[in-house]
Amino acid sequence: MFLKKLARSRKAISPVIATLLLILVAVASGLVLYSYVMGYLGSMTKGGSSMQGLLSLDSSSATASSIVAYVRNVGSVSVNVTNAYVDGVVKSIDSPGFVAINTGSVGTVTLSSLTLQSGTSYTVTLVAKDGTSLVFNVKP
Repeated sequence: MFLKKLARSRKAISPVIATLLLILVAVASGLVLYSYVMGYLGSMTKGGSSMQGLLSLDSSSATASSIVAYVRNVGSVSVNVTNAYVDGVVKSIDSPGFVAINTGSVGTVTLSSLTLQSGTSYTVTLVAKDGTSLVFNVKP
């Protein structure tokens, strides 16, 4: 008889606790969904524009005093190569100081008045105004 009474008196979680647990699960699910959507939207709008230049090197050559690179724009917009670095040191692009390369075209970037040692490999980085960059190595 005692066991029957004990079995009848045991109840499941009270309705108040069950309601609180359901609310907690709903809020947690909402937060997870919110963070997913914000991450997705953030990645979609990052950078402000989906159109960007993309540079590839067709060929390059170097002498003791200059580097010449033939650079192709394979991106979706025209780019202006405005900065050049040789082993991390800023170098001037020959006149007019930048190279405009239309989509699908090849531009010639010339760096002169350099002092390069024969047999040494140099890392050249070309950077366009929109942030597009190209890194390659040359050896005079």
